[in-house]
Amino acid sequence: MAYVTYNQIRIWKNGVDLWSYVINKEPEKVLFAYYNRGGLYAKNGRYHEAIEDYSKVIALNYQEYGKVYTHRGLVYLKIGNMRAAVADFEKACGLGDAFGCSALKMYRMR
Repeated sequence: MAYVTYNQIRIWKNGVDLWSYVINKEPEKVLFAYYNRGGLYAKNGRYHEAIEDYSKVIALNYQEYGKVYTHRGLVYLKIGNMRAAVADFEKACGLGDAFGCSALKMYRMR
């Protein structure tokens, strides 16, 4: 058990490594892992990687999850891509995500 635990600790050393491990095991079936890793990338300033992960969630036919669009829109704002951010907020709002609707209203007022 000590050997197994030692190997698992390397996987669990941080969130990005953990979610990357999960993605490598089941790349087309773990939407939540891409979503969670995208959030960690965004938090750590790795914006392009965050956009890739959020886009992967959407590409895997999880479009109805408005929060993905909202979070990707927030990352687009961080890199200065207002057009893409507003488009994502519109999609999120259309899917019923309240935060996406609030973000859309805020950026339309500018």
